[in-house]
Amino acid sequence: MADQPKSRHLKIEGTLEAWTPDVGEPLLWTIHEAARPGPEGVHPLLNGDLLIVHDAAGIPVWIGAVEFDFETGLQHDPLDPSSMRQAVSGYWVHGFQKGEDPELWARMFFERRHAIVKR
Repeated sequence: MADQPKSRHLKIEGTLEAWTPDVGEPLLWTIHEAARPGPEGVHPLLNGDLLIVHDAAGIPVWIGAVEFDFETGLQHDPLDPSSMRQAVSGYWVHGFQKGEDPELWARMFFERRHAIVKR
C-alpha cells in the first residue's frame, strides 16, 4: 500500500469491510463509502489515513493513524510452502495495524463497523 500525504482533505464515511478484488487474493482492509454502493465505493485503507471507528451506539472505539505491519501473523502458504502470507481467522490478509492485536483489528472489519477516514 502506498503512503498517503499528511494533509486531511478527503473525508470518507461508511462501513469497514475486509474486501478482495479477486477470489484467492488476500483480504484488504477497506472502508465502503456509504454514498457510493458497489465496488466503486470501496477504498483500501492507506498508511497515514486517520481512522475513526464507532460502536453500534456511535461512540468512537478506535481512533488513530493507519500504520500497516506486514510481518505479524506470517504463515506458510500451503499451496506454495516457499511463500509466506499473513493470516487471521482463517483468511489471508494484507497487513495489520501496527501494535494492535490482529484478531481485534480484523473483528472491526468482519463486523462492518461504522467508520470515518480522513486523508
